[in-house]
Amino acid sequence: MKNKRLFVLALAALMIFGAANVLLAADNDAITVNYEVTAINELTIDQASVDMIISTTTLGDPDAVVDSTITYDLSTNCADNGKKITGVLDSIMPADTTLTLSLTAPSGATAAATVTLTATAQDLVTLIDAGTDNDLGSVLTFDATVAAGAISGSRTLTLTLVDQ
Repeated sequence: MKNKRLFVLALAALMIFGAANVLLAADNDAITVNYEVTAINELTIDQASVDMIISTTTLGDPDAVVDSTITYDLSTNCADNGKKITGVLDSIMPADTTLTLSLTAPSGATAAATVTLTATAQDLVTLIDAGTDNDLGSVLTFDATVAAGAISGSRTLTLTLVDQ
């Protein structure tokens, strides 16, 4: 009998506490949503390499080679006028040769005039706003004088999207 009373008491306690939990349960709840948009700064040159071969001459100096097939893509969520594109070669060009570049600027930005590329970063496009632009054009020119002689080599051109 004593065990039966303890069992009934325990069962009653469970029912009371269980009912209390049901009575205290809410029909809604809330969650904190943390969010962030990180800086997006992407620049892609659409071609992996280009061959610039001077093989003709007009009146003594070799004819420059011009390539306007190189395009680039740009995507950034920067502030207005917040970014620029710089260009730099991995090392200087050989004596009596030059490599120049001009880029088409995305809408609202400013393109520099044709820039002679060196081993020091130089501004090619400035005042870039947030946006996405694809297949923006360029004009790359390789020029040499007869004093350069018969030479060959390569340089790595790096375009970088940086803060204004």
